[in-house]
Amino acid sequence: MKRALLSVWDKSGLIPFASGLAAAGYELVSTGGTARAHAIAESCRAKADVVARDEFETGETMRVHMRYRADGRIERPVFGLAIHRHDGVHICGPNTAFSGFEIPWVEGEGEIIYTIPSLPLLEGMYLLSVSATDDRDIEIFDYHDRAYPFRVRRGRHQERF
Repeated sequence: MKRALLSVWDKSGLIPFASGLAAAGYELVSTGGTARAHAIAESCRAKADVVARDEFETGETMRVHMRYRADGRIERPVFGLAIHRHDGVHICGPNTAFSGFEIPWVEGEGEIIYTIPSLPLLEGMYLLSVSATDDRDIEIFDYHDRAYPFRVRRGRHQERF
């Protein structure tokens, strides 16, 4: 199924536009936040990959490349991600603050790369979310809830449920 990511500040005309996309067979995914900064999971890659992937193996290295754009200087931003199983169960939700990776400020464009050295997920479908917030978790700059699907296939390890 085709997906359309909707992230707008001015919502005028949004309903007819979104209805047209839905009628054309698109699954609609929306974002939320104040839009002082924008975050997007540009790609997921394995350890040595140059191009994006949406399929991985259990035990494989997975890298999430999250691009951001801040329209002005933002003090102490926190960038995070979350992984949910296809049935909605929350698996994990790391962020730069939990990891002790303090970012003094951002301005303009940049990239955060989150590396999972050995993917501990069992075979199945998963959904990735990304976010950018302030350090007190009061202002959400941007949030893409379960906007990026990916599949995990059984790797060389014999993990089972």
